[in-house]
Amino acid sequence: MIPKIIHQTWKNKQIPDEWKHAVESCKKINSHYKYILWTDETMKNFVKKEYPEFYNIYKKYKYDTKM
Repeated sequence: MIPKIIHQTWKNKQIPDEWKHAVESCKKINSHYKYILWTDETMKNFVKKEYPEFYNIYKKYKYDTKM
């Protein structure tokens, strides 16, 4: 069975005000799902730990979110 997980990505843990209601609504409607917020930092750490052979490529990705 596919795990019931909602994955969301954002630059950091400060979700913009205009999206907060949508995020909370989705979490409420799907309260039986696990919710994971992937920030730039947690994604970087995940790739570094789980896929170290791709870490240098990941760091060079031209669409860096730190604009």
